Amino acid sequence: MSWLKKFPSLLQLFGLRKKAGKENVTQSSPAADSPSPAASTPPVQESATRHTEVGAAGNNDECQQSSVKLDSDQPTQVKETSKTTKERTVNRKTRHQTATVPARKLERRTSVDTNKTIEPEPGEYIQEIVEDAKFVFSSSGYSDKYTLAANEYEGIDSRFDDDSQTEIKLGLDVGTSSVKCVIKQGPNFTAIPFLLGKGINAYLLPTVLYKKGNGMYTLDPAYPAFRSSLKLDLLNNPDDEEARLCMLIFLALVLRQVRGWIFENLSKYDGKTIAWECVIGYPSNDEDERIANIWKELLYRAWFLSEHEGHITTRVADEYFQRDLDELDEDIAYDYFQSVPEVCAAVAGFLRNQPIRDDFKGNYTLVDIGSGTVDASCFSFTRSPTEYQYVRSLYSLEVQPLGTTTCHHRRLDWLRALVIEAKESEEFEPIANEWFDRLEQDLNTEEAKMLLSPLKDSCREYYQGIEITAVSPSVDRKFSKKLTELIGRVRHKCMTDHFLTCLDVAKMPVFFCGGGARSKFYRDAFLYKHKNISWLRPERIIESDAISDLQETMTTPILREDYDRLLVAYGLCAEEAPKSIEATHLESEQSTGFQDRYISKDDI
Repeated sequence: MSWLKKFPSLLQLFGLRKKAGKENVTQSSPAADSPSPAASTPPVQESATRHTEVGAAGNNDECQQSSVKLDSDQPTQVKETSKTTKERTVNRKTRHQTATVPARKLERRTSVDTNKTIEPEPGEYIQEIVEDAKFVFSSSGYSDKYTLAANEYEGIDSRFDDDSQTEIKLGLDVGTSSVKCVIKQGPNFTAIPFLLGKGINAYLLPTVLYKKGNGMYTLDPAYPAFRSSLKLDLLNNPDDEEARLCMLIFLALVLRQVRGWIFENLSKYDGKTIAWECVIGYPSNDEDERIANIWKELLYRAWFLSEHEGHITTRVADEYFQRDLDELDEDIAYDYFQSVPEVCAAVAGFLRNQPIRDDFKGNYTLVDIGSGTVDASCFSFTRSPTEYQYVRSLYSLEVQPLGTTTCHHRRLDWLRALVIEAKESEEFEPIANEWFDRLEQDLNTEEAKMLLSPLKDSCREYYQGIEITAVSPSVDRKFSKKLTELIGRVRHKCMTDHFLTCLDVAKMPVFFCGGGARSKFYRDAFLYKHKNISWLRPERIIESDAISDLQETMTTPILREDYDRLLVAYGLCAEEAPKSIEATHLESEQSTGFQDRYISKDDI
C-alpha cells in the first residue's frame, strides 16, 4: 500500500527517525478538574438500542449532488481569552522554529507517517506555563506491562493427527497492536486468554516480538523489544523476506501459547491427539489472492516452526522459512491452513451473532477501527443462484493509516512542536526551559509505547498547567476531517459505481468494530453530516453486543461492549466465510429488485 513507509533493514532500526510532515493543531489546556470542551465535530446522540437512528436519509435533491467534493467542512472554534490568564507582554516572533526531533527507534512508531512533521498553525502557541505543568497520559494498558498466561514450551507438541476424532478449529486475528484467538470444538467456542489480567485485556496479546540476549525469541516483555511493527512491515512490503521472517517467528510463538493454554487448562484434551484446522485473517480485499497466499503460507510454516523442539532463533526460523512446501505437505496437508479477509471474517461473525433486519436490503457499511489503520467497506450479502448458500458482494473498500495509535502519535508530535517552539522563542524566563525539557522527555517516553488503552476524546485532555491559544486543536480537527471523508468516499463510491441508489446508501447501516469502536472522537467524525449531501451520513448504527457463543466459556469475564474485539477471530473459526462474487450494477438489477439480500444468524 502506497501510504505505508518502507521499513529499513534491521541494521537501520536504531537510527534517527525522519522528520514527520506538517499537520496542524490548535487548543487550550483545561484545568485538571474542569470538564473538557466539546469535540470539534458535532456530538451525536445515541440510544441504547441496537439499531440507533442518527439522522434522516436526506432527499432526492441531495442525491443528485453526487459530484460535490467530500469535505466535512467542520467549523473552527475560536478561543476566548480567559480572564484569569496573565497576558504575555513580549511580542512573539512571526516565524516558527522547528528543532530536530530526538532519536527514536523506528519499530516504536509503527502506525505513523514519519515522513512528515506536524507544526502548529499560525496563532497556535504556548501562552503560559506553570512550574508543575504536566502531560496526562494513560498509565496502563501498554505493551510492556503484562504476564503471559501459559508456558510456551507446553505447546510445542501439537499432537497433530488428521485421523483423530477430536477436532479443533483455530481462528487467529493478527492486528497491528494485538492478537486475538478463538477456537471451535464441535458446537463450542472458547476465546484464548493470552495474559494474566482482567477484562478484555486478558485476550489481547500485544503484537510485539522480544529477543533475549542469547538470540532466542520470546513473547515475554521482560526482555528487550525486537520488533513491534510486525504487521505494518508486512503490509508495507509483502515481498520483504525480513518482514516475513519476523512474522513467521511471531506466529510460531503465538501458536505455542495457544496450544500451551489449551493443554494446561482444558483437561478434556489430556492425552488425546487432535485434528487441527487453522484460519488466519489477512488485511486486504477478497481479490488479492497473492496477499492471501502469503499469510496462508506464513501460518503453515509457523506451525512447523512452533513444533521445533527447543528455542527459536533466527537460524532455526530461517531453516523452516526456506523449506520446500511439498516436503512439508508430506507431514501435514497444506489444506488444513486457510487465510480469509479480515473484513469478511468480521461480517461473518457479526451476522452469525446479531439479528438482522431486512429494511436495508442486505447492504452494510463496516468500519474496523484498529491501532494502525481504519478499514472501511461497503458490501451486501445475497442468496446465490442456487439459494443454498449466501455470497458476499463487495461494493467499495478503503484502508487508511488513521488508527488510534496514529492519532495518538500525531497529537504527541503536535505538542512536541509547541514545546520546542516555546523553548526556542526566548520569551519565557530561563527557568521555564527546565520545565520544557522535562515535558519534551515525557513526550519521547510516551511515544515509544504502543497505545492499548482508550484514546482520549481530545488533545485538550493531554496536559495540565499549560495555556495554549486555541480551543479546537488543529491536529484533532484535521484528523477528524480525514475520518469523515474516508467513510464518505466509501459510501459515495457505491452510487458513483452504480451499485446502489443514494436512497439505498442512506438506509445502509454502519457497524463499528475494533479497538477504537467506542471512541467518541472517531464516532463523531464518522457520523458528521456532509455539507449538501446528508444521505452519505449513516442513518443507523448497529451496536455491538455480546457474542452468545463465547459468553459461557469466557474464563475471564469481559464487558458486553468489548466482545467486538474478538469478532474477527470468532468469525474466522465460526463457519466458512461466504463466497465472494462480483457486485451487480443497477442496470442489470432493475428487473430482479433487492429481495432476499439479507441473512439471519440462523442461516450462517
